[in-house]
Amino acid sequence: MRRLLLLTMLALSCAWIAPLAGSPAWAACDPAPGPLAGDLKQADVAFTGKVVSRQKGVAGGPTTVTVTVDRVYRGRVESEVTVLTPATAADCGLRDVQVGADWLLVGTSSPSGVLVESDEGSRIANAAVIRQVRQVLGVGKKPIVVEPSATPPAPQYTKEADDGPTKFWPLAMPGAAIAVAGLVVLAAARALGRPKDSRT
Repeated sequence: MRRLLLLTMLALSCAWIAPLAGSPAWAACDPAPGPLAGDLKQADVAFTGKVVSRQKGVAGGPTTVTVTVDRVYRGRVESEVTVLTPATAADCGLRDVQVGADWLLVGTSSPSGVLVESDEGSRIANAAVIRQVRQVLGVGKKPIVVEPSATPPAPQYTKEADDGPTKFWPLAMPGAAIAVAGLVVLAAARALGRPKDSRT
């Protein structure tokens, strides 16, 4: 009886400790990509493109990779896209991402960009990889081209000819002419209206 109790307690202890001891191994990322065909079939987005910039995150945040998209095989992807990937390989972050390199990126679309992990099928794109992608997803399509927002033209200002300050006489002459004409008419009226001299 005592022996059975000890065996039972030992079995329960092992069952309780084993998950704790094994949890780090289960939680760790397997950086080696799996079968590409399976990853492509499960992907939300899949596309190829050239890396134009790479910026590490702050305080362990995700690395930001900007990619100029060449071909879209699944999902809706714009001609230039932001890719977010974990900072370290242990967290399934992409490794050896170099500016100028061509990549096949497989991930999940989000409002902040495409979320990509190394165990989802992303890898450096070469002829063999592209051939395999086309066998699974077809020839693909061009990315969505986003037109820059129209900027209203800058206002144009026309400079008027500067002839200097306006002179007085050109403005005063019409009034003066009218005044002179009025005086002449008044003088003529007075002359015509004056009674003739009745003396003989």
